Amino acid sequence: AMTMRGDYIISNLYKKIQMAAALSLTMTDNYNDPSRGTEFTFNPTVNFSKDIYAFLNGSFKYEYTNNISKAKGTNDYQKHLIGLELELRF
Repeated sequence: AMTMRGDYIISNLYKKIQMAAALSLTMTDNYNDPSRGTEFTFNPTVNFSKDIYAFLNGSFKYEYTNNISKAKGTNDYQKHLIGLELELRF
């Protein structure tokens, strides 16, 4: 597999909200399973986070994955992931 990834971070987007955006492109050669062929994965991600208090951080994340494969029924898919996170530091 070969992966290329780029990240872009803005530390003070608006009212001390941090934004992190990433884009990952992966090419996987499935030589052991020729029915899948060479797969390509496109994966952009965006994350917004903010310190709520000195000990508490909240974040919202969205991630999209598009895996392109010759095996249409099993390995060719799209996925959306949405997450909320609270981080407590002590």
